[in-house]
Amino acid sequence: FHSILLQNSDIQAKEFAEMLVSADWFSFSFGCLGNFCTANMKQRIYLMLSSLVDVLLEQKTGSHIRDALHCLPSDPQDLLFLLG
Repeated sequence: FHSILLQNSDIQAKEFAEMLVSADWFSFSFGCLGNFCTANMKQRIYLMLSSLVDVLLEQKTGSHIRDALHCLPSDPQDLLFLLG
């Protein structure tokens, strides 16, 4: 999924990002994060999330997620608490 989002074709990447969001990608990915709380899984989920934000908002706002990656929790419930 991540490599498709990083392609140069902005139109295809945006369509794919919209499809992921509408297909409950967040529920699936954070479910994986909750079941497999490893540093590698955490990094993959948050990098994918930051790429989705970049594509959908057409800005570099996903960089904030990438910058805070080491501070973000591995447990999705902890993340929901922080977002509050």
